[in-house]
Amino acid sequence: MQYMYLKLRTIAMKTGLLVFFIAFFLVSCATLETDEARQARLLQEGVEANDPKALYEKALLIENGVTVEADSASALALYKQSAELGNPEAYDKLGSIYFDGRGTDRDFVLAREWSEKAANERNVNSQLRLAQIYQYGLGVATNPETALSWYRLAAAQGNPVAQFNVGFLLAGDQDASSEAMDWYSLSAQQGNVNAQLELGEIYRLGKSGRIDNAEAAQWYRKAALQNNAIAQEQLASLLGGVPGVQPNLQEAFSLLRQSANQGYVPGQAKLGEAYLRGLGTRIDYTQAEYWLTIAAEEGSPAAQCNLGNMYFRGNGVAQDFEIAASWFERASKTSPRGVVSVLGLMRSDCQRLY
Repeated sequence: MQYMYLKLRTIAMKTGLLVFFIAFFLVSCATLETDEARQARLLQEGVEANDPKALYEKALLIENGVTVEADSASALALYKQSAELGNPEAYDKLGSIYFDGRGTDRDFVLAREWSEKAANERNVNSQLRLAQIYQYGLGVATNPETALSWYRLAAAQGNPVAQFNVGFLLAGDQDASSEAMDWYSLSAQQGNVNAQLELGEIYRLGKSGRIDNAEAAQWYRKAALQNNAIAQEQLASLLGGVPGVQPNLQEAFSLLRQSANQGYVPGQAKLGEAYLRGLGTRIDYTQAEYWLTIAAEEGSPAAQCNLGNMYFRGNGVAQDFEIAASWFERASKTSPRGVVSVLGLMRSDCQRLY
């Protein structure tokens, strides 16, 4: 290196600064390549010496195809070597591989065994994986209590998914509903969209002891900004006019379009109705029929009812009592309120079927 410095100083003195900087850049590049080669050599030496960290890092490179062709089997073998030498990172990696079945057969028993080793070393990902294994009975008998205990450990380390799941498992226990809300809030504040959506539902339906549409709208909005189709549709409904929320039909229409374009059936049904009734947009029977038909075919009773009314009244379509009756008939059977009369649907507001 001292030789290089003397050589560069000589170049600078003879040719000026521009050439000096060019030469410095070229030498730096050459040095960088040398450093990379040195790192590769040291890693290989570590592998040959059975160093657990080196084995793990080599496995990562091979699994992800970095500097070498991806080879799941070779990576798995190196992860096992590293794990057998006591590397907690390798425990977690093996738990993940067997849980997902990446490059090998899915094996929930091995996934549990390796995840438990890592979880006992406070690995959050393995704690979360173990909780899911016990919650859903993957290769083991379903055990909600054990699942909750592992979720709690991961939640205590700040994992938002675990925090949501602690809230979810506690929500069914009336005596623990307040604690469930606390966990949902912690998770939602970290941006967990499921927790944000759940809080919106809790406040909208009054599950916390009181209905609070404003609070519900706040949490739905956070989830909607993360492109959650359910939250977009629910926020649109609140913006349509409920106590505590300032109506905004134009924003509601925009949210319904976002929800509908993601394939969410209630969003499609309400978007069709918005076009049909001119809610937040101009009346457009072509668009109304398009979205209502999509939702109706997916089983939305409100969309089926609205389509029936379009054909019954001849709104934007040729009046056809037979087609109208068929849609009313389908809506009467799929209504969330149970079977209702066709005549009742013809005389009613389809909104009550949402």
